[in-house]
Amino acid sequence: MKELYMSILSGLKRDDSKVEAPKDTLGGGYSVLPSDAYTALVKMAYLGKSTGGAAFIDFEFKLDNDSTHKERIYISSGDAKGNSNQYERNGKKYYLPGFIVADDIAAVTTGHLLADQNDSVEDKIIKVYDFDAKGEVDKEVPVITSLIGKKLKLGIRKVKEFKRKEINGQWKTIDEVREFNEIDKVFDEDGFTVLEKFEQNDEPEFIEQWVDRNKGKEKDLTKNKKPEVSGTAGSGSGSPLKPKKGLFDK
Repeated sequence: MKELYMSILSGLKRDDSKVEAPKDTLGGGYSVLPSDAYTALVKMAYLGKSTGGAAFIDFEFKLDNDSTHKERIYISSGDAKGNSNQYERNGKKYYLPGFIVADDIAAVTTGHLLADQNDSVEDKIIKVYDFDAKGEVDKEVPVITSLIGKKLKLGIRKVKEFKRKEINGQWKTIDEVREFNEIDKVFDEDGFTVLEKFEQNDEPEFIEQWVDRNKGKEKDLTKNKKPEVSGTAGSGSGSPLKPKKGLFDK
């Protein structure tokens, strides 16, 4: 199994000569956390693929407030779009936002990018939630062991959006909302971004800007929008849920 996913990671190398490089920008019981920067420990990180062929990493983090954050982060497009870590807009290529988040997590915790983690992918049997069984079951998955147990800081945002429901074979937004958390920015344990580490800055600066912009605020995706279908009850979809030279070495 791990050989399949190792080939996926190998295909996620960066080529900033053709793709717009990411920048440090301030983009505009289950308990939803308030937006803030949290110190986190990586408890689990394993690879998977959607039915459409899109590759993802299921992350589980233990946060400094003793809460747990789980998030499925897609690192490539599906089969129909070439299983790429890029997309095109207005004639320019960009990396998928999920790929950037996962790539940054690998970089700040190991000093190497996601495409360089193949040596640490191991098939392991862990507890995984199964929707058919409506509970956790034992399942063999390819785990990125190099990330497990590493500490970092995560800029986590609280997000509100309309729920979606399948109606006549199409997914439509309905007039119910859901709130959830998503990782917006990644920092190392000392608060440096990948770019700040790469440039070997003396002090982290962007994390303070990110916190000033986002702490305690909600990203409202319903603002000035209407659901596609009104008066329809339904359930929301989506996630609840030989030493190499390091990237930052001189």
